Amino acid sequence: MRAFRALFLLLAVLFSMIAWSSKADAYERQWQASLGLGYAHLSNGGGTAVQLASLPGFGASLGLSYGVNDALNIIGHADFSMHPGDTSVLVGGGGVGIAYVLDIVQWVPWLGLTAGAYGVSIGEPCVSNVSVPCTTGRFGLSLPFGLDYQLSRSFSLGAGGRYGLLLFGNQNKLDQTISVFARAQYIWGY
Repeated sequence: MRAFRALFLLLAVLFSMIAWSSKADAYERQWQASLGLGYAHLSNGGGTAVQLASLPGFGASLGLSYGVNDALNIIGHADFSMHPGDTSVLVGGGGVGIAYVLDIVQWVPWLGLTAGAYGVSIGEPCVSNVSVPCTTGRFGLSLPFGLDYQLSRSFSLGAGGRYGLLLFGNQNKLDQTISVFARAQYIWGY
């Protein structure tokens, strides 16, 4: 019964968004530059040389995308997050990939997949040795997502997030990142 209620609620929200949104046309070959600021969380699965398994923090994201057609965008992002505490952790990097965009109403949901490189650096009091360095380079996979509200043809505001995996850490362990942020986006080239 709960699953039915959740499905009904989701369909009601989607129907309401479509029914009461004003028209927004989809355009090919649009460029979009975005800035996002918000919460970042690092779940240490043993790939980062700190004792804590859960590291909350804050982060920023810069993005650039190009609309190949009405539904697909090539995307790139650069991310930075800081996780303060007794031993602070800095994560920085970025990736490139592709996103599916449902750009038919003024509310624009999107979902993507990116791959890239990240650096994870441990602050003081990190004690480095050969098997556990304080700074590591990592390969990352991300699932970025968002919902933007198009204020005009050249500006939108929204919310976004990213689930990421940081691979090949210390002893080939895996870490996870989750970030949610408010974002502003400038659009041109339509």
